[in-house]
Amino acid sequence: MPPSQGRISSRFGLRLDPLDGKIRKHSGIDIAVPENTPVQSAAEGKVVFSGFSNGYGNCIVVDHGNGLTTLYGHNSRNLVSVGDSIKSGTAIALSGSTGRTTGPHIHFEVRMDGVAVDPSEVLGAIG
Repeated sequence: MPPSQGRISSRFGLRLDPLDGKIRKHSGIDIAVPENTPVQSAAEGKVVFSGFSNGYGNCIVVDHGNGLTTLYGHNSRNLVSVGDSIKSGTAIALSGSTGRTTGPHIHFEVRMDGVAVDPSEVLGAIG
């Protein structure tokens, strides 16, 4: 399941960086939502990171097993802690604009064995 309903404002892959105008790889998708929108876990798993990371701002990483992890970035507030077990659809954060961003949205990444893959291609498989 997607972390929230909303318009995808930036897709996975190469893009023109909105902050510096350079072409860069975007390793996830951005979902445009108002600040403090609940961010839901895409699938059941265990929280392995909940804190601040320079580019992502307040972010959460969930391990779903078998090498699959998801990342939820730019949160105004994280609602879960490292070690928490969560179910699909659990509210894990509130959306925001922390870190390297131009406004409130949810940055959502899916990684397989540490390699970013297009979330829109795997959402059905992990939800």
